[in-house]
Amino acid sequence: MKARAVLLLIALLLGCGGDAGTGPPHLASIEIEAPPELAAFLVNDSVQASIIGRDQSGHDYIAGPVRWRSTDPAVFSVDSAGLLVGKALGAAIVLATVGEFADSLTLTVAGTRHRWPIVASETWALTGSPHVVVGRVDVSRPSGGTSVLTH
Repeated sequence: MKARAVLLLIALLLGCGGDAGTGPPHLASIEIEAPPELAAFLVNDSVQASIIGRDQSGHDYIAGPVRWRSTDPAVFSVDSAGLLVGKALGAAIVLATVGEFADSLTLTVAGTRHRWPIVASETWALTGSPHVVVGRVDVSRPSGGTSVLTH
């Protein structure tokens, strides 16, 4: 009788294998998805960040709502939808939280992108370089003088 009870107990234990008690899928972690544009993030750039949620098995899982924050809004801002906007040269951290889960990413703003027409004389400082111009640059000087564009 004892041997039969032991065999029954072993059969029950072996039959309860399954997924080690992980239960139904649920959010287990989040990760900030860094778009390739962040590799060359400049002042005046805007880039959309997003979150990837993962369940306890590592599969994609819907995560939200997301709370976004920049550790230094003077370097870059981030809105409630995850839109990052370069404001000044420097480095800061973007933080994303969903409930008890969080992820962070260090971003460096390393130059200036000029997207708007220049309507007055401007001096671009070396500290803001590299300077990237979107469109055309016309360099001229009133009264026929010599114009100089150096780097």
